[in-house]
Amino acid sequence: MHHHAYLWTGPKARFGAPPSGRTTRSTESICRVNIGRVAGKAEQLLRLMERRGFSLTEETRQRVTTCSDMPLLDLWFDRAIDATTLDEIFAAPSSTDRVPAPAQRPEHAAVPSQGLTDPESSAN
Repeated sequence: MHHHAYLWTGPKARFGAPPSGRTTRSTESICRVNIGRVAGKAEQLLRLMERRGFSLTEETRQRVTTCSDMPLLDLWFDRAIDATTLDEIFAAPSSTDRVPAPAQRPEHAAVPSQGLTDPESSAN
């Protein structure tokens, strides 16, 4: 579980908690949001692999849905776009892998057609 500390300034400032009478997102709600993002990414990855024609075993589904490492899920997702085998997707990260950066603003997003392949043309 991740713990976030808040630094408040002012005459009654304390480290680790907001001043009384002031509200902020709790660590618990921040963690819930992060868990939701991870679960959503796992669902997207499974859907992408299914659409690409990969046969997904229960073991593969478990591996994806139990992963809580967002950069690793992002790496698997990026690999799944072009991969021809599940082994290519789940290969151990290497020093040449680019770990995806956090989501960019829309004006910096990649063109949707880049990097996509025709599922009909690949032999899975």
